[in-house]
Amino acid sequence: MVSNRQIAIKYTTVEELTASQVNDTTIIVSWTKPRPVDKFKDEYHVTIWGPDYKKTYTTKETWIIAGGLDTSKVDNVTVQGVWANGTDVPKVATTPIRKPSAGVPVVPKDFTASVINCTTIHLTWKAPNISQPWGRQYQLTVTNRTFTKSYKLQNTEETITNLVPASTYNFTLQALDQSGKPFRAEALIPVQMPAC
Repeated sequence: MVSNRQIAIKYTTVEELTASQVNDTTIIVSWTKPRPVDKFKDEYHVTIWGPDYKKTYTTKETWIIAGGLDTSKVDNVTVQGVWANGTDVPKVATTPIRKPSAGVPVVPKDFTASVINCTTIHLTWKAPNISQPWGRQYQLTVTNRTFTKSYKLQNTEETITNLVPASTYNFTLQALDQSGKPFRAEALIPVQMPAC
């Protein structure tokens, strides 16, 4: 006997959306692809907005660095996917922009990522250039769709191994205060690992 029941397939909008202010004019936004991936194009509409401000970008990547902004006028980011047939997905993902606390941000400088191979990445950075006391340590947080792992470090470099090939990772770096707690300001790098 053949059943005429239809199986409901769950479609999602983009996931793991994060937005962080880098400086007074720049915001970095990252996300993961909607699922199932074969139902969507590699195309996204990113809108950075506030009460009296709106700027929209279109990208094929799962991240964007938006510059030339007045970050005092923006509060939120919306990302909209595109169906495989080229029409916009009606459902969007929205997140508030993470902004540093008032005062001089204590954030590591020149945070860079170098992909060594499909499972390994090397991260480097420089100490914050500030006069106020801080703990001379860093918290590095590695996240992707399935896990989050944090490392407490004293060096200004770290090699991360055993990453999943062809996956997107967010690497977040924060300086620690003298009690070992992270300052709110952070450096963020999204990386798409290559396939093996």
